[in-house]
Amino acid sequence: MDGYAARLASEVVADVVAALLLGSVALLVSQLIRRRRIRTFFGITPGRETIKLFLSCIDVKPSGAIGTEKVTGGSQGTAINHLEYRYALDFAAAVESRPLVRVLHSIDPSDWRTAQPVNCRIEVGPSCTSYLNRGSEVMLDEVRQVVHGSECVVLVGGAIYNVVTKCILEADAQVQFIRDDSRGSLPRRGIKVTTGTSNPHEFYREDPVADAALGLKEGREYFIIRRFVWEQVTVFMCAGTCTAGTVAALRMLTSWRTLQRDLGSTPFLRVYEMPLETVTARETDPPPQQKIQRVLAEPPST
Repeated sequence: MDGYAARLASEVVADVVAALLLGSVALLVSQLIRRRRIRTFFGITPGRETIKLFLSCIDVKPSGAIGTEKVTGGSQGTAINHLEYRYALDFAAAVESRPLVRVLHSIDPSDWRTAQPVNCRIEVGPSCTSYLNRGSEVMLDEVRQVVHGSECVVLVGGAIYNVVTKCILEADAQVQFIRDDSRGSLPRRGIKVTTGTSNPHEFYREDPVADAALGLKEGREYFIIRRFVWEQVTVFMCAGTCTAGTVAALRMLTSWRTLQRDLGSTPFLRVYEMPLETVTARETDPPPQQKIQRVLAEPPST
């Protein structure tokens, strides 16, 4: 009886060890395939596995901050948008190499199978004050230096607060963030897209309005997600007519597998419309993906 129990225990242990080995091999293969797909989609090569993500840099004016007591001097300096940063952390977690890959790399960093893990570096772009004081040409040269040596750059935020976005779009000219002042005290921000020989597409935000018969009529905001090449660097742009639109675009890029499945690794441009229930919702989390609809696709979907 003791011999039978010992044999049974040894067989169980052998089965567990075999299952662990098979599971480890399957996990390793899965991670290697995932990393190859990430490199292909984001345009990075072994040895240069850092994705740089640039957030908006917001200048705070003197007396621009509210305190618990009366503020006379106020705070002054630069700040980042907390929503942009929070969604940037989610993006980094989605694209960076898993712990298993990092362990394998630490064991044998020279082995091609465990090449340098993919990293995401979150940075803040130059301040708007420096752009206004130094001019667009000088800042464009600085932006070139900022992205120099990178193979993939992710721009978070439109041209209003993100100077890197502003300079690259001025040099690229296909996308513009525009403003309509025809309403006087109610200007509208929008996105203008020029594609091929067709007339430019313009998408203007609309505020929610109160209707006596229907109640509240939803407003709308727009955002763009785009992949293109600038100065031999693969650039992804996630920007909207409000903060909620910007992070909705970044949320979409975080689910990069869906984009890769639909678009491969070719340049693309997508504009989306999302509902706006209240004006304050511009600075909150975006609505669920099912409430967002695409209004422009270049190249068009088949």
